Parts: sequence; C-alpha cells; structure tokens
Amino acid sequence: NFPNYLGEALNMRVYLGDPWARVIYPEDLKPVLDEIGPRFAVAIGLAMRDID
Repeated sequence: NFPNYLGEALNMRVYLGDPWARVIYPEDLKPVLDEIGPRFAVAIGLAMRDID
C-alpha cells in the first residue's frame, strides 16, 4: 500500500489522515464517509480552521 511504500522510501513513519476525525456524524454514514473522505480532506480542513 502507498503509505508503507512512501514510509520506506522516505525512511520515516507515514500515516493516513482521517478528515472526519473531528467531525460529528451519524455512525451509519461511516462507510460512505470513509470512501469519500480523501476527496473532502482539503475542504474539511479549511472549514475547520476557524472553529479551533
């Protein structure tokens, strides 16, 4: 998988981010959100920056 490949190539730990980690949503949406999460990562990050 890509994170392992990248970690080995860069000789460092690589983690996949979860754009939904700080978002509250109904649990039954988890499969759909996991699938579309990478497409929303930047938008969620931009939306959350004023919330902190």
